[in-house]
Amino acid sequence: MTLFWISVVAMSLVASGLMLWPIWKKNISKPSVKQDQLNVAIFEDRLLELESELASGVLPQERYEQARNELRRDLLQNTGSESEVAGLAGSGRWMAPVVGVLVPVLAIYIYLQLGSPELVDKPPATVQASQHQGAGPSQAAGDMDTMILRLQERLQSNPNDVDGWVLLGRSLSMVQQFDKAADAYGKAYELAGEVPEIMAQYAETLALSNQGRFEGKPVELLKRAREIEPESPRILWLLGVVAAQQGDPSQAAGIWKQLLALLPPGSEAAQMVKSSIEQIGEASVAAADSKPSSSTASSNEGSQAVVAGTVKLRVDISPELKAQVAPDDIVFVFARAVKGPRMPLAAVRHQVKEL
Repeated sequence: MTLFWISVVAMSLVASGLMLWPIWKKNISKPSVKQDQLNVAIFEDRLLELESELASGVLPQERYEQARNELRRDLLQNTGSESEVAGLAGSGRWMAPVVGVLVPVLAIYIYLQLGSPELVDKPPATVQASQHQGAGPSQAAGDMDTMILRLQERLQSNPNDVDGWVLLGRSLSMVQQFDKAADAYGKAYELAGEVPEIMAQYAETLALSNQGRFEGKPVELLKRAREIEPESPRILWLLGVVAAQQGDPSQAAGIWKQLLALLPPGSEAAQMVKSSIEQIGEASVAAADSKPSSSTASSNEGSQAVVAGTVKLRVDISPELKAQVAPDDIVFVFARAVKGPRMPLAAVRHQVKEL
């Protein structure tokens, strides 16, 4: 009997050693783990954004499901299998003693994690997301650059992948490379044709690459997109921004009122749009009050009637962040409404050394 138990212990130790070897060798696959962490974190961020837009009524249910499926497909294409991600997320050197003592428990755990069909619809990203959030800015930026390079390489071999170009445009926008993002969305627009959502994203990045100004092609894209999908919240919001930039607050307020009627009453999106309407209404009243009387206007006939407004401010970077960037790095300074959607009303581009 003693010999039997000795044999059992010996076989358990051998089995534990075989199971522990990949854990101790985890550092070999560390780069792919970091990359998968970034991919999953981006997936989670975008999914939360889609769910928020769905809850607020900005995004229709059909478009939400389509976008969610696209995100899942992109996640699977940009990482290893989901089971590999789950296994790497749940493993670590600290598990070695537990595995050595509780081999059967670990076997059940692995089966539950890797053999469960529910993982197809439940990406195991909680641990990875927290690790990604704890990474420093330089590491996160490097991982993002790596992911963008991988995506660009994939598109070189499959240049007709519309979803890939859209994902590339979104990724480049996240790192504020708006010129390249506009090129990516432009390629998606060229391949997909007149898809209102792509047209709106293309117009937005074109404007951001032009210091936030909606002029020329962005306006044409938005107007055409509205003809195709007249009740798109994103398109209506951007067209309101166009009207505001063109100095027509009444038209901007009118467009945003149409948008407000499409949103669920009391929702966060509705409150932000309502606030923007009120603010632009106040600006319109102030502009009307500042107009000269007819006698003054006649006496000033021939002089310029429009004076551009300016805002002077000082922008600097904290010493901690400045130590992590180069003097030639590009930064963007955005101007957004105090209360309202996130779309910038204006933006300027500078190098770090100019601040």
